[in-house]
Amino acid sequence: MSEETVKTVLDLLGNITATRVMESREGRSVIEISFSANGTFGEHDVAGFFTYEAEAISSDSFIGSGKAVLQATDGDGAATIKATGAVQRAAGATQLVWRAHGAVQSSARKFADWHGRLLDITVHVGDDQKVSLQAARWT
Repeated sequence: MSEETVKTVLDLLGNITATRVMESREGRSVIEISFSANGTFGEHDVAGFFTYEAEAISSDSFIGSGKAVLQATDGDGAATIKATGAVQRAAGATQLVWRAHGAVQSSARKFADWHGRLLDITVHVGDDQKVSLQAARWT
């Protein structure tokens, strides 16, 4: 699919709100990161709340999974996303760029068309604790 045909359906900006060190797995470091962000999902303004767990595979690569709640800012409905992804930090990089795929669930009328849909997600996490997330429908 060409770049021109990819439409962003989820676009959020926010900040990391918490980081926790978890129990290591087979000697590999594991951290849990939470962030909140605001933006749009489809045509709707949303506030998003995310938590993901990242497991170090090497000093520069991680795998992880997470979940999110997207609440319509007008209070009329919510959707959840469960996702899994990976990141590899380039030499000298000052940010991480996660690539993930997620599944949307919602019983809210506002997000009914998204229930069961898959998303192709890109998340930029900067050294300044700022997070930007964009997603397109995964087809």
